[in-house]
Amino acid sequence: MRRVLEICPAVQVGIRNISEEGWQFAKKTGQIDKIHWAQKIELVEKIENQLSENVYITIDVDVFDPSVVPAVGTPEPGGILWYEVLDILKAVCATKNIVGFDVMELSPRKGDIASDFTVAKLVYKTIGYISAKS
Repeated sequence: MRRVLEICPAVQVGIRNISEEGWQFAKKTGQIDKIHWAQKIELVEKIENQLSENVYITIDVDVFDPSVVPAVGTPEPGGILWYEVLDILKAVCATKNIVGFDVMELSPRKGDIASDFTVAKLVYKTIGYISAKS
């Protein structure tokens, strides 16, 4: 996200871990106020109010608790649950102009198709939320 912040503003949702360097950078630049920690997700309205009118959504699927999507690049306990993520996406897609989105960090594991299907459904739902506004 630090590279993203070099070219545009960003709001981060579902963060569970940050390096000391990242923490210091976030404090110094004021980005710390735009980090919404997984253990205490703010009201969706607060997240929406921090966004610009045009929004690019990037979903790192390790935002989910590993009980929802275990096959990720960096599994860490305490993530957001399915309906919490959908509530945020639905609200943002309804109120902002979504210019694009991507989904990353799925790390398929042999024998675990649940993670693959969950992420596919997440993409499907996001497309639906974006299309519903049109």
